[in-house]
Amino acid sequence: MVPAVLANLLPPAEAAGNAAPVEKVARDTIFLIKASPVDDEFALWLAPKLEAEGYRVFADILTLQPGDRWRRQINEALQYRAVKVLLICRDATLADPHVQDDLDIALELSKELDDSRFIIPLRLEPGKKVKGVGDAVTVDFVRG
Repeated sequence: MVPAVLANLLPPAEAAGNAAPVEKVARDTIFLIKASPVDDEFALWLAPKLEAEGYRVFADILTLQPGDRWRRQINEALQYRAVKVLLICRDATLADPHVQDDLDIALELSKELDDSRFIIPLRLEPGKKVKGVGDAVTVDFVRG
């Protein structure tokens, strides 16, 4: 069973016995790609600010429940609903294999959608440049 908060991010299911394609869903979600728990504090700060401005936001810490079988669901939601991807950039984050998997999907989508600004890197600390992604926006995140 898909959690309700994630269900609205997934593509609509095809009607039983109907091989015709289903109407395309709108890309209306800003995705935060991050490593957990390293970037949770920043995601918990940023997501509500974006939502207050009227954006729909996906971040694993806000959407998923412990024990969910979420990898496939996240991938599908990213592929079908993401309008922009915010990539939190720290060396520790970028070393995470799950972040690299999500980044690979986002890079492919960027090409598919012909959107060179599909991925917006947010640099929280000095670090390496992300291959295949434009210049990072530096974010001064003050805890507290």
